[in-house]
Amino acid sequence: MSSNKKILYLRTDIYNKELISGGSVSHTSGVINGFLKLDYDVFCASSLMVPIIKNLEIKKFVRLKNPSCLNFLRWKINCIFSNFFFTYLLLKKIKQWDFEFIYQRYSLLNFTGIILSKIKKKKIILEYNGSEYWVEKNWGGIKLKSLIFSFPSIVIEKINIKYSDKIIVVSDVLKEELLKRGVTKERILVNPNGVNPIEYNPEKLEEHRFKIRKKLGLENIFVFGFIGTFSYWHGINILEKLIPKVVKNNKKIKFLMIGDGPLLESLKESLEKYKSKIVFTGLTTHEEGKRYLSACDAFLCPTQQNSDGSAFFGSPTKLFEYMSLSRPVISSGIEQLKEIISPALMVRDLSAKTVVKNEVGILADWDNDEEFLRACMWVLFNKNILNRLGKNAREKILKYYTWQMHVKKIEEFVNNKIS
Repeated sequence: MSSNKKILYLRTDIYNKELISGGSVSHTSGVINGFLKLDYDVFCASSLMVPIIKNLEIKKFVRLKNPSCLNFLRWKINCIFSNFFFTYLLLKKIKQWDFEFIYQRYSLLNFTGIILSKIKKKKIILEYNGSEYWVEKNWGGIKLKSLIFSFPSIVIEKINIKYSDKIIVVSDVLKEELLKRGVTKERILVNPNGVNPIEYNPEKLEEHRFKIRKKLGLENIFVFGFIGTFSYWHGINILEKLIPKVVKNNKKIKFLMIGDGPLLESLKESLEKYKSKIVFTGLTTHEEGKRYLSACDAFLCPTQQNSDGSAFFGSPTKLFEYMSLSRPVISSGIEQLKEIISPALMVRDLSAKTVVKNEVGILADWDNDEEFLRACMWVLFNKNILNRLGKNAREKILKYYTWQMHVKKIEEFVNNKIS
């Protein structure tokens, strides 16, 4: 039976490779599934994650792509052209589609959703995970120094922000940014990321945990886990300093490092001496990553402040996945992370007499590898109370941070039921 509630979900990024894992994959899948759980018919158009999205129970799907004859053009020029080709393709495909509103995950140099909203006279809800111009300038491999690219990037970002009916952000830092740019608070919803607690269920993944630990030689070993893109903001600099200190005098410890990224090879080279204590999985699919995580006994989230000195604006999906797996989490105490890991044990207060009550994790100073070391040592010597930390973490996830709850807030905000 068809639902009366219908949306068009847009994802318009253009990359050289298909996305198979990472925070944005978790977010896109989580939001679409959240709408499905709330009995929406989801019409989806995407340029990425095509195999993953097509496996979801969506109503209709359109693959967005530029004509192959444009492949010779530079990436950002293709991004600009995509606005016209994506819009043309969608207008042909969605003539018979009736939906309440458009939900677009904002991407660099794209305003397809804005064009469609004006033509179809539908509301446009913008998922704004941060300035793509800022991300490309500060985290991208190529600096946006040339006016030919920086100017349209800034203009198109302003168009998205100005003409969207509602804007969903993942943190208070992003809300403050938008307020400074003139967006009224009534148009902004702060909605942290989430997790599917059924998918990230330690009991459901127990069989995979056993198989992976046996396969990787992790039996009778305490495993610290990390997943992510190996780049600066993920805290690779902290891990590089931390790992040698932790493994130096501990024979039954290993680190399971899941993922890939620009700093992976340099990290491997730096830790060559300790390679017997580290398992690098390389790039994994979303499904593989989840199973690897299940093999860990504790998790690390050493997220760093932005390199330009501005406040960290993200909401790491891995933090919610860690907590859902009922394992203790050692995290940087910055911005939203300290709100999610709350109440928390503070590293400076840890001792042999520390008792876990309702705390959901451990917080360390973001740039202090010695604090992360102390937290790791405390975890190793207090294994008998780790179950309590993990149990508390999962309970908080179930209470506040499932994707279904995340989307329910969006629905209420769009319908002006919350502000």
